[in-house]
Amino acid sequence: MSEPLEPYWTEEDCADVEKATEFGELSVVACRIAARMPPPVGIVCGPITSGGLGSTEANLAHFWCAIEYLRCRRLVVFNQLPFENALFEIKHSKRGDSGAQLLNEFYLPLFRTRLIHVMYFMPGWQGSVGASWERERGRELRIAILDLPDTWWR
Repeated sequence: MSEPLEPYWTEEDCADVEKATEFGELSVVACRIAARMPPPVGIVCGPITSGGLGSTEANLAHFWCAIEYLRCRRLVVFNQLPFENALFEIKHSKRGDSGAQLLNEFYLPLFRTRLIHVMYFMPGWQGSVGASWERERGRELRIAILDLPDTWWR
């Protein structure tokens, strides 16, 4: 069994992520983890697969830096990065618009739980289809939206 990657994760969470074959199964794990976190809980939003620094790898590294930046300021941040490999595998096993399916079946249920209280948007989020979708859902669900300053990483 895998060791928990993050605070608030359990071995069961890690095992459930490894065996998941649907976005909804991963969302259940994400909700379970977010429920263990002390409020207010934030999430970083920005480019991963579209826009940003031009590659998924560079965007994921930038995401990690943003999460650490916020955590160093003693903010509670839900880290979606441990889900990325499983999300990628499921997305590429689907036909059709699996990007929209990922957003609607993984992120939307998490946002609807009201366990995410703040969405921190990285500079350049506007170039990301997913981050633009997240911002619209945040507005609809009345989740606080904060833009990270352009200089957050310097």
